[in-house]
Amino acid sequence: MATIGEALKYPFANFKRVFNYWWILIPIWGWFVVSGYGIRIINTLVNGNTKELPAIRPFTGLFRTGFFAVVTWLTIAIITGLFTLIPVLGWIVYAFIIFIAPLLMFQFAEQGRIRDGFNVLRASKTMFSSFGRYLVAYVKTIVVGIVFLLASILIITLIVTLPAISFSQYFFFAEYYKQYGKTTVTKKK
Repeated sequence: MATIGEALKYPFANFKRVFNYWWILIPIWGWFVVSGYGIRIINTLVNGNTKELPAIRPFTGLFRTGFFAVVTWLTIAIITGLFTLIPVLGWIVYAFIIFIAPLLMFQFAEQGRIRDGFNVLRASKTMFSSFGRYLVAYVKTIVVGIVFLLASILIITLIVTLPAISFSQYFFFAEYYKQYGKTTVTKKK
C-alpha cells in the first residue's frame, strides 16, 4: 500500500514537471491541456509509474482529452448540484456522487469515453468491492492535501504546493483503482 510520504514526494521527483500546472494560465487552451495532463497522470499512475510525473510534451491529444474530461466533470457537477434541490434524499445522492467522483474520473481516464465517466453503477461496485481500502485512500488524499496546504502558508511556496496538491491527489486513488477498478477492456482510439 502506498504511503503518505510517497505521495508527498511524487510531484517533486522530477521537480521541473511540477510547473506543468501553470499552463493553466493560458486561457481556454491551457485549461483543457492541463485537464488532459491530469488524465495522463492518472493513466501513468494506474499503469504503475509512481516514481515521477509524466512529461507534458508532446501536447498531442491533451487538448482533446482535456476538453472531454471537462465536459464530463462539468456535467456531473451540474447534475449533482441539481440533486441538492431535493430535500434530504437529494443531499444523500449528492454526497454519494461526490464520494465516488474520483472513481468516475478514473473510469473516464481508463477508457477515454464520456459514458464511462457517468457509470455510477460501476464506480459504486468498485468502491464497495473494498470499501475500507477506498476510505483509507480518501483519508490519505485529504491528509496529503492538508500537508501541502500547511506548506503553502508562506505565499511564495504556493507556486509549488498548488500544483503538488493537484497532481498528488491522484496517487492513492490510482493504487486503489489499479487493484479494484481497472478493467481488461482496451482503450478505443
